[in-house]
Amino acid sequence: MHIQKCHGRVISTLVGCTALALAVTTTTAQAHPRPLDRQTLGTADGWASYGTGTSGGAAATRDHVYTVSNWADFKAALAAGGTAPKIIGIKGVIDANAEGCDSFAAPGYDFAQYLATYDPAVWGYDQNLDNEPADSPEGLRRVSAANQYAAIEAYIPANTTIIGIGKHAGFKGASLQIKAVDNVIVRNLSFESPLDCFPQWDPTDGDTGNWNSEYDSAVIYGSTHVGWTTTRSPTAPTRTVRCPPTSGGSSSSTTVNSTS
Repeated sequence: MHIQKCHGRVISTLVGCTALALAVTTTTAQAHPRPLDRQTLGTADGWASYGTGTSGGAAATRDHVYTVSNWADFKAALAAGGTAPKIIGIKGVIDANAEGCDSFAAPGYDFAQYLATYDPAVWGYDQNLDNEPADSPEGLRRVSAANQYAAIEAYIPANTTIIGIGKHAGFKGASLQIKAVDNVIVRNLSFESPLDCFPQWDPTDGDTGNWNSEYDSAVIYGSTHVGWTTTRSPTAPTRTVRCPPTSGGSSSSTTVNSTS
């Protein structure tokens, strides 16, 4: 994966933090194979099956089986029924940022003004932007970033199976959060990493400052019995990388095609 240093982090990792019990595994051989969305990890089939095994949403009743093809319906399916077993089939590629970065921008946010305000020739390198007020360019960036955060992150409940339907199912620009839950299976999906629409400039990061970006395709943290099977590697989109603000508030750019 090629990373442009001046941008900070170009993220294309599939998993941000490893779970207490995580398996990237193939399907368990069964004498009478169940449908793919009902298959489980039996005991002694990798770390995710430790103890009780991992069933995800295999026990879901018909009213908790969903097929979705857009981000809103996917998040609604996650919320439906709480932690009751559920199966969510993904049809096609679901784009969590289909409306583009401008849809998250706070009123008044202007990237050109951001560059001009925090140009090292004006701001210097000795002070970070943490104390900037709400109506400053950094304050408006924080609001914009929070809007994107709320929109593209999806929290996966316990007892859930998320499975791609066919060969071309997956997520683009989404960040799945599997945190402090038990018994989740994710399989047969491709992932294109989210693009941070509102990276933060930190003048104090290194000798000449740096852009800091957020988001992984998935984060697994503090969870148990998480089975993950994917036939396609995660990728990062082609993107414009902004280098540190230069004198006069301009920025140089280069295009990076990042893949893992």
